[in-house]
Parts: sequence; C-alpha cells; structure tokens
Amino acid sequence: MIETLRAFNDLIRQGKVLYFGVSEWTAKQISQALHIADELGLDRLIVNHAQYNLLWRPVEQELTPLCAAQGVGQSASWSVVRVWEHESLQASLQRVEEAMTSAAQRRVTAK
Repeated sequence: MIETLRAFNDLIRQGKVLYFGVSEWTAKQISQALHIADELGLDRLIVNHAQYNLLWRPVEQELTPLCAAQGVGQSASWSVVRVWEHESLQASLQRVEEAMTSAAQRRVTAK
C-alpha cells in the first residue's frame, strides 16, 4: 500500500496527473490508505469507483459513510447483472432478465 501511495504521490509531484482515485477498494483499504497518506504527508486519494446495483449494495453500508466523513468522492457503475456470487441474487436477476426479455418481445409483437 505504501509503495502504491508513494507512486501516485510522485506522479502528482511530477505533474503527470492531477489527482488519483481507486476502484473496487474496500472501506478498510481506503481507510488504511488515507491514514498512511496523512501520516507520511502524501496526497490523498480523491475518489473511489464502486460496483453498485439495486440487489447488492454493500457500498451503502461502509463505503459511503467513510467516504463522506473523509471527503472522498464516489462514482459507481450500475449493473443489474454483476452479482453471481449469491445464489438468491442469481435467481432474482434471472427473474429480472426474463421480465425484460418478455417486455421487449411484447413491444416487438405490438409493432
């Protein structure tokens, strides 16, 4: 982690990038990175990019409060189909896909 933060800090100091962010980091990783950056006087990350969808929303539980408290922005990729780890969610997503397919078929048939 320290090497990564130092590398980003060097890029900022050299003028090659203005800021840096991370993608898919956990709240623990972000908290650790912010602590190290503050402790060593390095530039802090400014944004976290997270996966988000209506059925699987861990972002809201830990990441959002941490980022809000620490001044870290959040961007999200919204996906209705990216949660195959959980059996019940897989079944829910299958129903959503079937409903969308059925609605599309009805529109084509109506034309």
